Amino acid sequence: MEKSSLFLAGVDAGIRDQLLIRTGFTIGEFPIKYLGLPLSPKKCKLMDCHALIAKITQRITVTYSKHKSYAAPVDSSWYWRKPTALKAQMHQWYSQDRYQLTKDGKYCITSSYLAIIGQRP
Repeated sequence: MEKSSLFLAGVDAGIRDQLLIRTGFTIGEFPIKYLGLPLSPKKCKLMDCHALIAKITQRITVTYSKHKSYAAPVDSSWYWRKPTALKAQMHQWYSQDRYQLTKDGKYCITSSYLAIIGQRP
């Protein structure tokens, strides 16, 4: 109960007081953090997004660098071989500064997906 708060918008003062009495919660105030991420009823500013992206990127980098293998032997696991093969296949789709799977040379997720899975009925 100590960790919980009630956040209300557009609610009468009388109803608010009744809710507080019945639930035993306190009125919460923004901004708050939930799972380490800032929460606010307002739209995030660009700088808030940059800080969040930098934090997530740093965490991913640290996490994966601990488990990353810099060698890719032939007998490596499927977990490593499959993305490596896919990367090589996708590299062939792009040459001479043009994406080769579309007529206009622009990237298209649908064309990429169909090229990966192959034509199927």
